[in-house]
Amino acid sequence: KNVTTEEASLEQFHDRKPAENTGGDDFRNYENSARQDIVQKTYETMHRNQTVEFVQKQRAEWLKFDKGEFTVMEMIDILDSLVDDSDPDVDLPNSIHDFQTAERLREKWPDHDWLHLVGLLHDCGKVLACPEVAGDKVLPQWAVVGDTFPVGCAPSDDIVFGVKSFEGNPDIMHPRNQTVEFVQKQRAEWLKFDKGEFTVMEMIDILDSLVDDSDPDVDLPNSIHDFQTAERLREKWPDHDWLHLVGLLHDCGKVLACPEVAGDKILPQWAVVGDTFPVGCAPSDDIVFGVKSFEGNPDIMHPVYGTHYGMYEPNCGVTNLTLSWGHDEYMYWVLKENGCTIPEEGLNIIRFHSCYPWHNKRAYSHFETPEDLKMLEWVREFQTFDLYSKGDAIPDIKVLKPYYQSLLDKYNVGGKLRW
Repeated sequence: KNVTTEEASLEQFHDRKPAENTGGDDFRNYENSARQDIVQKTYETMHRNQTVEFVQKQRAEWLKFDKGEFTVMEMIDILDSLVDDSDPDVDLPNSIHDFQTAERLREKWPDHDWLHLVGLLHDCGKVLACPEVAGDKVLPQWAVVGDTFPVGCAPSDDIVFGVKSFEGNPDIMHPRNQTVEFVQKQRAEWLKFDKGEFTVMEMIDILDSLVDDSDPDVDLPNSIHDFQTAERLREKWPDHDWLHLVGLLHDCGKVLACPEVAGDKILPQWAVVGDTFPVGCAPSDDIVFGVKSFEGNPDIMHPVYGTHYGMYEPNCGVTNLTLSWGHDEYMYWVLKENGCTIPEEGLNIIRFHSCYPWHNKRAYSHFETPEDLKMLEWVREFQTFDLYSKGDAIPDIKVLKPYYQSLLDKYNVGGKLRW
């Protein structure tokens, strides 16, 4: 037989035994394998960079399927040049591993030929890292290989190298990134109200595409939750129609995370959703996940911002605090900018409904005034409807829209608003 150069280069691997990995170690050893340095570096880079935004960009690029036409066998040949940097077990070219897996499956499941083929194909997508296919779009291995995990939610500590390996990933940096400087920049950007003109109902339709990643209770589109909350309030407070409207509007500021509104200024969900808190003073341990979650936030080491009162005076008023940036603050100012006539109690519900450390745990009470305590009663009343509407049946939004449109008209926000 005439042996090709390619075959000769692979013969060195033919006598490898499956009882142990190529480093003579247990399989999936991520602690001290012979390939520890390159494997750990690959995973840590992956965990810092695999964000919702990154994944969306890659899906848009690669699901065009415009990189060329190849047979599967051509792709497997291309994979002879690839050794998976995330694999602590082997340094074999990936094509060999594909046939090894297929043959193992063929031996165990002889009558399931489709499963043999799955074994051959399962890693062929790694051609994302091969210039013969990807061209100038070739991806680094951290974006191609290794264990996968969901993006858009908190990472599990069961992921290889744990939550600590995600340090620097902006999607999980909510407390670390919510600084005085960051909030000031977002206020300057978003309170220009130059992102377009939309009606409230148009914004609610846009929210059909959004599921709040910070919410442990539901995975419904946010628009449904808005109507659920509004209808609960309408049932309990039939004579307070402004409160029904507050229920509808309270989360509409989450369009900060929707490209239809934000365009290239779109914010990651950590800068839009979740509980809010004052910036410019020491964080309270009553914030979700506690003070420890602020490790890496430069404000906590600031000589002023890191102190109990921070940049504020005692009893200065909760409404005079600068809150972490998110949908609450944005929606409050959208309504003020557009001349909404909902009573101030209702507007403050929108502004403070996510400030759980204050209204639920009673942190930051050293900033309160007597007026704040009156506001607190309404915020707390509202919150029971916001939370417990999440288990309600899905309402018939089409039937409800005319009633809520009449309230929008009544309170001077029925037409196009500046956002």
